[in-house]
Amino acid sequence: MAGDIAWGVVITCALFALALVFPLVGFCFIPFVPVPTLFYRCKSGRNASLILMLVTMVILTVFTGQVGFDSIIIALLLLTGYFLGEQFQLQPSVEEAIFKSCGIVLGVGALAVFGFSLISATTLGDVVHGFVTQNLELTLAIYKEAGVAQETIDSIVGFRGKIELILTRLLPAFIVTSMLFVSWISVLTARTIFGLKSIPYPDFGRLNRWKAPELLVWAAIFCGVAVFLPRLGVRWIGINGLLILATIYFFQGIAIVAFYFEKKRLPKLLRAVLYGMILLQPLIFIVIILFGFFDMWINFRRLNGAPDQSSTDE
Repeated sequence: MAGDIAWGVVITCALFALALVFPLVGFCFIPFVPVPTLFYRCKSGRNASLILMLVTMVILTVFTGQVGFDSIIIALLLLTGYFLGEQFQLQPSVEEAIFKSCGIVLGVGALAVFGFSLISATTLGDVVHGFVTQNLELTLAIYKEAGVAQETIDSIVGFRGKIELILTRLLPAFIVTSMLFVSWISVLTARTIFGLKSIPYPDFGRLNRWKAPELLVWAAIFCGVAVFLPRLGVRWIGINGLLILATIYFFQGIAIVAFYFEKKRLPKLLRAVLYGMILLQPLIFIVIILFGFFDMWINFRRLNGAPDQSSTDE
């Protein structure tokens, strides 16, 4: 067990280190942070994964030299892997595993932020605003390092107050969508790793046939209507809700894409390139979301209620 813990700590810290050393592409490593905890929760048990998380937190706290909002984010990423591992033991559906894990982690995160505001003797609003300001400054620093035109940076600085206000109001959606994406990537990555290591993996069925619950359509309609209501607070609730639902429908849309990749027997390298294009091109990303949303009526895959069958392909 000690060896498993050591490897888990090393891999997790390495992912964080890569994100810090290469900030321009660091966001690519962050979604994989929960995977070691998830893997060793299922391979070595609950105690091993808890020790792994504790040791990792201590090392990263010493490395960064501070305890703050960033520490909470690190802890939430580790907890995501842990609670996904807990769900894996229950053999749930894929949406249950992701939604329940995210719900628990977000609840813990809300309590942690509230507790941090009490300990630091600051209001909850100040904590959130400080987090947004810190990340906006980091973004500007990355833009400068990447050689973005100074005029563009000056424009961002000129509208900084408005940008911070908008980001603060959209922070709930950013947090929830980030957790959903991280969980989704962790589940898909774990499937490959578990298969290589012959570790039991939940029978989620063929993920390229996955569909979002039909009731979410009503939530999307409600949020869409809320955006046009006169009360500003209700509008922001609607916008946050639409962003979260867009993430879920993106998962359904990418399942449609994966379905046809499999049907056309595209080479895996070509699939990887096309997936990368989808993630990096905003217009294509939006089209995939629309595919997922309208799939309820159009039924792009012509599933006709066919039962799921296990498959190793998304």
